[in-house]
Amino acid sequence: MSIHSVRSPSVALALGGPVVLGLALGLPFGLKAALGRAAFLPALVLGLALAMAPALYIALSLAHAAPPAAHVAGSIGSSLRAAGTVMAGLAPATAFLATTSPSRLVVLGLGIVSVASAMLVGLRALADELFGASELRARGVAVLVPWAAVALGLGAHLFVTTLAS
Repeated sequence: MSIHSVRSPSVALALGGPVVLGLALGLPFGLKAALGRAAFLPALVLGLALAMAPALYIALSLAHAAPPAAHVAGSIGSSLRAAGTVMAGLAPATAFLATTSPSRLVVLGLGIVSVASAMLVGLRALADELFGASELRARGVAVLVPWAAVALGLGAHLFVTTLAS
């Protein structure tokens, strides 16, 4: 089995989910907005993951709870795939509700709930991938929770300010 056959579905789900959810959130505002949000959401998710990954690894290392760097990178990829899968699953319902809503505020609320739900699933997958049932789980989760709060806060701020504009 080649590496492409293993990695391609993961990348497609990790990026495709945010693309289709972004598209769904932009549909009520026309093609230009839909395409813009379809590009913005995967850029936000991937960019924030890339920006925050070093901080997670450093914090885990300082807490003596860090798995090997390659394992952390793979776990982050798996968590992005999990979040992307949830986003792809929520996109049709989000598109229906967004296009039938008369309010920008409702669309913003739908976006917040959809993206936050997906990212929480991704964070749960990250914790499971990183630590499983190992003896490092308690220390690792003690690092992961504040890191996730910062990452979610940054992501929420960028998401809301961009979608509200």
